[in-house]
Amino acid sequence: MHQLVCKLKDLKPDLRRLNKDKFSHIYQQCNLLREQLFQIQEAIKGNAGSELITKELETIKELNWRLKAARLMKLQQVKQEWVQEGDTDSRLFHAWVKKRRLKNHISFIHNSSGQVVEKKSEIAQVVVDYFQKMIGVTEWTKDIQNNIIGEGRVLSVEQQIQLIAPISAEDVKKHLFDIPPCKSPGPDGFNSGFFKHQWHLVGDLVTKAVLEFFKDGVTLQQINHTNIWLIPKAEPQSIECILDSLKEFKETTGLMLNYDKIFLLPDNVMKKIMALCRNFLWSSTPDYKKCPLVSWDEVCLPKQEGGLGLKNLLKWNQACLMKLLWDIANKKDTIWVKWIHNKYLKGSSVWDYTTKPDDCYYWKKLVQTRCLFMGMNMTSCYTVKEGYNWLVGSNPKVEWFDMVWNKWSIPKHCFITWLIWRGRLLTKDRLSRFINLDTTCGLCNNGVESVDHLFCSCALARLILENISQWIHVDIAAGSIRELGSRVGKGKNRKSRRTIATCIAASCYFIWKARNGKLHNNREAAKEHIVQGIKAAVTMAIGHKVNINSVAL
Repeated sequence: MHQLVCKLKDLKPDLRRLNKDKFSHIYQQCNLLREQLFQIQEAIKGNAGSELITKELETIKELNWRLKAARLMKLQQVKQEWVQEGDTDSRLFHAWVKKRRLKNHISFIHNSSGQVVEKKSEIAQVVVDYFQKMIGVTEWTKDIQNNIIGEGRVLSVEQQIQLIAPISAEDVKKHLFDIPPCKSPGPDGFNSGFFKHQWHLVGDLVTKAVLEFFKDGVTLQQINHTNIWLIPKAEPQSIECILDSLKEFKETTGLMLNYDKIFLLPDNVMKKIMALCRNFLWSSTPDYKKCPLVSWDEVCLPKQEGGLGLKNLLKWNQACLMKLLWDIANKKDTIWVKWIHNKYLKGSSVWDYTTKPDDCYYWKKLVQTRCLFMGMNMTSCYTVKEGYNWLVGSNPKVEWFDMVWNKWSIPKHCFITWLIWRGRLLTKDRLSRFINLDTTCGLCNNGVESVDHLFCSCALARLILENISQWIHVDIAAGSIRELGSRVGKGKNRKSRRTIATCIAASCYFIWKARNGKLHNNREAAKEHIVQGIKAAVTMAIGHKVNINSVAL
């Protein structure tokens, strides 16, 4: 299997070279062949010689081949676009969602009497009635009588042996050739069409790799792998007792537990989780504490209001408790709500209820959330989202939201730009408020190191912005951060504005990185290396989405 993976990897450069030589600018090639065919056919009208007719047939054959290649490439591009854009809040994603909804929409249905039903509520009831009639009735089954089963058709010994027979090389080839060639490729980048056309070369290696898997049950990560997400976490000793009890319950009853729904997080536990998230965000450790540059309440604000859009777990928990209280007040048809009314309320309203000393602790805490509804614009239906937004409050949209949280920018670039616009970046002029230090800019040794100076007025920063301006054909040089942000509006369309914002964010990130390297490691900041890093990062992020050299067009 390892040999197959290595050979396929070595083959990729040759395939890229073949694609560049034969299929680059395929649509322009088709247009040129159409023009040549039109000229030949015009010439045939005046002189129908055998040479022109032969040339016409060859051109038609070549054009058909190019058109087929263009169509296949478009199919692959559609799959590529979905891989790149389908998991983001993009226009392509919403178009597919709309298409899927239209496809799955039931406009009418026939009920059991054969009548046409069109209303949504009636359609839903017809479906429910159908499945209740089909699978909602319990009937006792009879014991199996082996003598009756023996009278019917049973598997022969040969058929039973075939079911447990080992996988053969013919089985591997048969099932691989059953896969349509236009299906999406796997992690290695090769689809079934490649293996079919080159089976005489790769067939033995592919068969050997597949048979190894069925023999050992082990495969390489290059063929089948999953993403690993790094999540900050704490030691689990504090909840081992609870986990052991739940595990024993699962093994005893055979019931699988959904920990997301059954586990109650105490207030102190949520505060600890929030502290872990805060320390992870600002790179703090138990041995090295760092002061957060932005308060946690501001971090939890929506991005439009100047935050990072993280959830405030305490307020989210309060919003969920408000939902429980709302269900109790409206007597939602659930067993738990009925039990609460029967045990505590006994016909009275939850809004007027007075807690008693012997009431359950959690019930007392739930009743205390009534005050959170004060001043809230109540509607007929309460949602946790509405409650959370009410508890967090609303603030005006910040003017730099579109520039900082540009969808094309690299996330770590966005984070540095966010700190810049919030005025929380630890430049020397801010540090001088708390400690005594030299505030001279370390990159140019001229002027006080402030945000405006470091990213706009510094001699090195000006040279970097001028180089990037020449690269994208848009002048982004500025005298202040506010003026630098206004350069995004120079784009004439959405793509150009996103490209400019991506370049500005990358420039700020690499300038800040060069400043830290000079200050902490005494590493010289070369303009050429910084500009090269900016171009490489921007090209990697958006080079497949837009022609960077034509942003101003």
